[in-house]
Amino acid sequence: MIGRIPVHAQLEEFGRKGTQFELHDRQNIAKYLNPFSLGASFQISIVHNRFMLTWYLTFGKTTINPSLENNWAVGSWSLLLRDLQPKFTYQITGLKLGIRIK
Repeated sequence: MIGRIPVHAQLEEFGRKGTQFELHDRQNIAKYLNPFSLGASFQISIVHNRFMLTWYLTFGKTTINPSLENNWAVGSWSLLLRDLQPKFTYQITGLKLGIRIK
């Protein structure tokens, strides 16, 4: 299990794309996400002498505060707010490289 506290969550979205009424917004939405949520993390590490390579996958669920719709320029055309509100799942994957000093 792993706890998640959103510090920065950059979201960019277009509405009515390709029309003369195109809408666009890009901002940090971390303040509109649940301040703490639990998820799970899975990782595999390969270690050789002093070097370590780790692949990880983190996933969980979080909620969006309804006040985001009032502060989001795309508004009712937003796929995020229309389809994923109030809960959505997230997945984070990545690689970590480590070197043991001593």
